[in-house]
Amino acid sequence: VLAKTPEIKLYQFEVKTAPEAVLEEIAKQLASMFPTKKSAKKIVVTSFDTKMHKLMKIHAPYIELGLVSEMQGCLTQAQELGCSYLIAGSKICTPSLVSRAHKQNMHVSVWTVNELAAIEKLHTMGVDSLVTDYPSMAIPYVGSLQREE
Repeated sequence: VLAKTPEIKLYQFEVKTAPEAVLEEIAKQLASMFPTKKSAKKIVVTSFDTKMHKLMKIHAPYIELGLVSEMQGCLTQAQELGCSYLIAGSKICTPSLVSRAHKQNMHVSVWTVNELAAIEKLHTMGVDSLVTDYPSMAIPYVGSLQREE
């Protein structure tokens, strides 16, 4: 899929919470699919489950990681886990969170954003990306916001 879609800048593989043995198998499979830093340059592995982050550090420390969270204090947790991405729930995303994350060179993504007003607000905050159930609505709107800059 990656080779057939060179226009896509980044793939986010979100790993759901599971027993540790399952997470370890997923980490091993990702390490096998992306055996080098160069092969993993267009992917980030994200999860709510901090066990997944720790397993990825063991099996594929060169793959970028992201913390998915809707908890206060998620930025500190993401830093402690060595994440370069913070995927924050829309209810906890504030200008301060975005600013503090950017000062740590962290990419900020927000989920789930399904309204144009919310997209515009997040764009104004400087959010780097978002997750939506309606990409056919969001993509043109985000493009129009970028053209206005």
